[in-house]
Amino acid sequence: MAFLGSLKTFSITDLFSCIHQLRKTGVLTFVSESDERSFLFLKGDLVYASARDGTRRMGSYFVRLGLITQDQLQSVLARTSVGEAYLGQKVLEMQILEGKDVHAAVQTQILDILGEVLTWGLAAFHFDEAEVPFSLPDGAPLPTPIVLLEAARRADERNRVKELFPDLRAVFERTGAPGASAELDSLLSLVDGERDVEEVLFQSPEGQMTAAHHLADALARGLVRPSQVQGNSLLERSAADFLRLPVAPHVPGMLFSIFNADAHVIRRTAEVMAEDPVLTARALKGLSLNNTEVPRNKLALQSIAELLGGPQLRSILIPEAVRGLFFSRPHSFWREGWEHSVACARWSRWLAGLIEYPFPEEAYLAGLLHNFGAFLLVNHNHQLYTRIIQESYDRKVDIQALEESAFGTCHTRLGSQLAEKWGFPKALSTVIEAHHGAEESAGNPLLNIVVAACSLIREPGTQIGYAASDARQQKAALKKLRLNPRKVLSLADRLDQSQVVASV
Repeated sequence: MAFLGSLKTFSITDLFSCIHQLRKTGVLTFVSESDERSFLFLKGDLVYASARDGTRRMGSYFVRLGLITQDQLQSVLARTSVGEAYLGQKVLEMQILEGKDVHAAVQTQILDILGEVLTWGLAAFHFDEAEVPFSLPDGAPLPTPIVLLEAARRADERNRVKELFPDLRAVFERTGAPGASAELDSLLSLVDGERDVEEVLFQSPEGQMTAAHHLADALARGLVRPSQVQGNSLLERSAADFLRLPVAPHVPGMLFSIFNADAHVIRRTAEVMAEDPVLTARALKGLSLNNTEVPRNKLALQSIAELLGGPQLRSILIPEAVRGLFFSRPHSFWREGWEHSVACARWSRWLAGLIEYPFPEEAYLAGLLHNFGAFLLVNHNHQLYTRIIQESYDRKVDIQALEESAFGTCHTRLGSQLAEKWGFPKALSTVIEAHHGAEESAGNPLLNIVVAACSLIREPGTQIGYAASDARQQKAALKKLRLNPRKVLSLADRLDQSQVVASV
């Protein structure tokens, strides 16, 4: 059984009550334009919740409740690759915590996340009937009616907090002014010029309402002030904006087709990812969150899908499918962005085969993601970036120079910064950063493959801006790959597009 819809039609309370009364087991996911939250049910009662926000991962609750230290958590994560949903079971197996401790953290997490969702306005939902993919700690599950009552109280509390701090992403720093009382010391120790209000309140053991009043008092008394380095830098804003960018228009239907089938889920998911750089980027981020390193010989879409596994693939894909249906964004330069990226990926794999490069699927990924930063910029300000692309063509001005003038950065730098932040493999982040400056890089065959592949894309409307060095880079890249430019172009001209496309 699966169903989806909008909170305009069904309330959260109605949905939880329905699942409880029908004693359903599965995952209920809520999707807003920029975020998502999921709840796992076992026979109608709650056993787990998850959030895209990293501060609400299970390990954060272990630390917040004083069950383990931050150093202990990092040690657990470093010793084994675990997904968020499996961390509770892992600490039990390692005898770091007891079942009652894990249960307390799970209960707090569920109440916090549900209390937040109850404050959402516009959102869509999807229920996916599925088995619980991990062992449950002692004391689970939690009775749904009781959880709803407590979560409603927390939602009211969250609304009152937002009256004090309408912008929960604001960042404060201490002024060094004397006079802090003892009761403020614990809270002020969390104010470091990096954590935003949301994170400070979350990490305070006093509870968010009490902590919010203390923080407001500290602000009024001049003990804290807005940080000079706010949490809304272009990099941070772009990272948040990227999460709002839906997949290509044809992808939601393909994803739901996969969800409704029981066979070949991994292979079919890899095929969809091969057509969508946004989905691929999120899958790579999912591996990073699991602390999973991918060796170069496994850096392929099929391997990425296998490493994530069925449950995690569904947790990544379902929100994207729902967002694509309910929050479509028709101005997301599908042709320039998606078609250029996919074409570059295909030509990159073809060139990799031509020179017998040992990692052809790595070349495909590099081609698919090389313009990652352009997606960030266009989604950050679509109208401005569209004008920049057109101006670049009209005036024959390098696209990166115009990006620097308008945004203070360019798509190569911004893309590589976020790729590094999200834990992309180094080989990919290097291509993202340097594909407009490959003339200066003599010893990177992957970079030269992608640069040469871009030069083979000559379909009108599938380029992203003018680059003065394109012709020089093409010639230099092919030379470094020990390929004759004239022969390669002649061979490429004779190829039908279907001959370039190979199976994932």
